[in-house]
Amino acid sequence: MKIKSRVYIDLELKNNQIIIPSSEIQHYLIRVLRCNLNDFFSVFNGKEEWITKVSKLEKNYCELITLKLHKKLIDKCRVDLFISPLKKAPFEFVIQKCSELGVDEFHPVHMQHTNKGNLDYSRLEMIAKESAEQCGRITVPKILKVKNFEECFKNSNYDFIIYCSLNEKDKHINGNIIKKETNRVAIVIGPEGDFSKSEFEQLENNDKFYPVSLGTTVLKSETAAIVATALLKNEINNAQKI
Repeated sequence: MKIKSRVYIDLELKNNQIIIPSSEIQHYLIRVLRCNLNDFFSVFNGKEEWITKVSKLEKNYCELITLKLHKKLIDKCRVDLFISPLKKAPFEFVIQKCSELGVDEFHPVHMQHTNKGNLDYSRLEMIAKESAEQCGRITVPKILKVKNFEECFKNSNYDFIIYCSLNEKDKHINGNIIKKETNRVAIVIGPEGDFSKSEFEQLENNDKFYPVSLGTTVLKSETAAIVATALLKNEINNAQKI
C-alpha cells in the first residue's frame, strides 16, 4: 500500500467513513496531486491518523473512505515558543521549521526592541498546516495573537520556561531540568536587539525561568528559535523515551 500524501481534515473520523473534503482540498488532490480512483491517502485531524482511499472521483469532485486507524496522538510534553515577530521571510521560516520540530503553540510577543508590526495569520496558519502534513505529526500548531511581554506569563502553567541568553556562562540545554513527568515547557526568544533591561529583570526574577546559552556565537533570532527547539525536543524525547 503506497500512501500518496498526507492531508489535514478538521473532522471526527471513524472506520468506513465517507469523507467529502473541502473544495480547497479536493482541488489539491485532483489538480495538484493528480489522484486516481483507489489511491491511498493519510488523513489526520489532530487526534488520530487514518489510512483512506479515493472512493469516488469526478472531474472536480472526490470522496475518501477511511480504511483503518494508523496511529493515535500520544500524550507528551508540550513545547510552546514565545518569540518576537520578525520580518516576513525569517518569521515564516521559524513557523515552518519549528512546526516540523514539534512546537505546539506559537506566541508572538511584542517586546521593547521589536521592530515588526502586523502578521499575516492566515498565511502563517497555512504554513503550519502544510508543515504538519509534510513532517508526519498528528497535530497542527496553533498561532496565537500578539501579546505584550508583560501579559504573556501571567498565571502561566508551565513546568519551566527557558530563555536564550548571550551569556556564555549560562547552562546549555540538557536533561537535568527535564523530568519524566514534565508536562509543558516554553522557550522565549528575544528580538534582534535582544531583551531590554526591564525584560531581563522580569525573566531573572521569576523562579520558573532558566537562562540557557546556545553557544559562543551570536545567533539570529530565527536561528536561535530553531536551535533551541531542536535541542529541547531532543532532551525531552530522551528523558521521556518518546
